Amino acid sequence: MNAEELLKISQEFAAADQKMLQAERDLEKLQMFMEEFQQMSENLNQLADFYYNQNWLEKKEALEKAGMASFGSASQDGIWNLHVEFRAEKVNLLKQITDDIHKDTFKS
Repeated sequence: MNAEELLKISQEFAAADQKMLQAERDLEKLQMFMEEFQQMSENLNQLADFYYNQNWLEKKEALEKAGMASFGSASQDGIWNLHVEFRAEKVNLLKQITDDIHKDTFKS
C-alpha cells in the first residue's frame, strides 16, 4: 500500500473517531433524556390523578363560587389538551425509535 492510500485510510479513521466522540456525547444525552422522560411521565401521571381521581370538578366549582378559580389547572381543556398532546408526542417518539431500530436491523 502506498503513502497516498495510507493517508486516505488514516483520514477515514480520523473521521470515524470524530463520529465516535459525537456518538458518546449523544449517548449521554439519550441517557439524560430517559431520566427526564421518566420525570415528565410521573408529572403527567400526577396531573391526571389530580384531574380524574380527586374530585376535581367539585373543587373547581367551590373555587369558582369563591371567585378564586384563576388557576390554569382549573381549565378542563387545559389539562386534557396537555394530556393528549403529550400522548401524541410519545407516539411520535415511539414511531421514530421503531423506524430507527428497523433501519439498523435491516440495513442492506
